[in-house]
Parts: sequence; structure tokens; C-alpha cells
Amino acid sequence: MSIIDNLLVVLDDGNNKNIDEIRVDLPTFSKQIISASLGRIISKGLITKDNKGYYQITQTGEDLNTEILSCTNKFNERDNYKNAYFVMFNIPEKERINRDIMRSYLYNNGFGRLHNTVWIGLNINIKSLNNLIKDLKINNKVLIFKATLSQEDLNKLIKQTSWNLQTVIDQYLIFIKKANTFLSSTKKNQINARYLVYEYAKICKQDPVLPSQYLPNDYLKLEQIKIYEKIRTYCN
Repeated sequence: MSIIDNLLVVLDDGNNKNIDEIRVDLPTFSKQIISASLGRIISKGLITKDNKGYYQITQTGEDLNTEILSCTNKFNERDNYKNAYFVMFNIPEKERINRDIMRSYLYNNGFGRLHNTVWIGLNINIKSLNNLIKDLKINNKVLIFKATLSQEDLNKLIKQTSWNLQTVIDQYLIFIKKANTFLSSTKKNQINARYLVYEYAKICKQDPVLPSQYLPNDYLKLEQIKIYEKIRTYCN
């Protein structure tokens, strides 16, 4: 998890904090790195800084955290899909940065690649994607449509699409190791529990949440959800 993610967690309790108070919750980062990262988040409108040097999360920042944390609920629909979102884009070389941003977003939000410029999503936040397209000003270069498919066609589509499952599995394994270390510790604290919950939610955000029949054994053996539920009890 990035330092920016950590800062959004630290400030998500609604309290104004100065940089010294923030450092208490992020002891492994220098004051200089924290200050630079806070500046980056301010530029994105996720937090503000008052004239006394206190930082506070904005409504935009809270909405982002809510969106990310809600990804832990994606699994409820795993075996009930009937619809798929198709995302197609044609972004020229001179706008390469926008093309790279789009690909990175799709890869990190549970989409699979059917073709170089055709991506598939089964459980996605269409509002978030539309906001990104609007921000990048590429509305005329992206086509999104939702299709209701027969089970047979949906199965074919899933099989023919390249999903980032191995990356997701690797991240779940890292999370499970961290979670077990936390749970076995005699010094459990709220902020570290909140970091772990946020980290888990970020992984869920990347998870395409494929139907069970298409999941490899390495995924099926994971017990990340049970561990996540144990950690949540330490967040309050």
C-alpha cells in the first residue's frame, strides 16, 4: 500500500492533524516524505491544509475511501452474473499518457482484456470509470456498453478474456501474511488494523471476481475473507 493510501486512512477519522501527529501513525516515513505526499494529495482535492498547518480530509477524499472500502462487498455477486460491460477505446499515440492511464485503471479495477483495446468488466463501478473518462476529456474516444448475455455466451466471453488473477492471488498472499502477523501480535492497534482493511479493499478492487468455476485452485484455497473479518474487529 502506498504512503498516499496510508495518509488517507490516517485522516479518515475526521480529525484535523498536523504533520507531527500524522508521523505518530506513520513512523517509518520521514517528515519530508510525508510533507511531499500530503502536497500531492492536496493537489488532487482529497485533503486540505489550514493556515495553522492542520490537515483534514475533504468530502472527495471521504468518497474515495468509501468507494475503495465498498469493494469488499463485490463477492456477493460472484456466481450470479448475467451482464458484462464492454469498454473499447481508440486513443492516438499523441495522447499516449491518456491511453496508459486508461489501461492502468482497467487493469487495477477488475477488468480483463479481450483484445488490445477491448476490455470486459463483470463487477465494476461504472460511475468511477465515467468520471475518469470525463476528467481525461476522452469521451469521444471511448465506447462503453452493457450486454445481457446467455450463460453460454458469458462463459465463452470469460474463457476468451485475459484476467489478472495471478497478480491478485499474489497480493492476497502478501496480505494474508501481514494479517497473520498482526493477529498473532500482542500489540494490536486500531490504525494498523485500518491499514490492513484498506489494503485488503484495494486488492478486492483489482479482483475481477470471476464465477467460482473459473477460479484456479490457488485462488480457491485462499482464506483472505475470514482473516479480513477478524481484522475488522480491531478497527473500532
